[in-house]
Amino acid sequence: MMRLVYPPNWTQGTVSRAFTFIIAIALSLVLLVSPQLIAREAHEISHGILSLWLLCLCMMFVHGVGFKLHSAFAQWIFSPFLLWPACLLLSLDSLA
Repeated sequence: MMRLVYPPNWTQGTVSRAFTFIIAIALSLVLLVSPQLIAREAHEISHGILSLWLLCLCMMFVHGVGFKLHSAFAQWIFSPFLLWPACLLLSLDSLA
């Protein structure tokens, strides 16, 4: 049976959480204030990508506000190792 190890300590620090929170706020403001940056027409962006993007934003808010997770699996899912690249890729894909 594979044993999950906890993410490094720097992913649980205040600097990474603050950076994650700032990114989540910025991406949320882009989505709310100027949705035309995301999709020029209502049918241009696929619902799957938008759903993944919103899920990623929610996960970034959970990590950014400092919610402590006990499970090693949940800590990896909500860690910056996954969240920052995922939001970057989803943002670049939706803006292209």
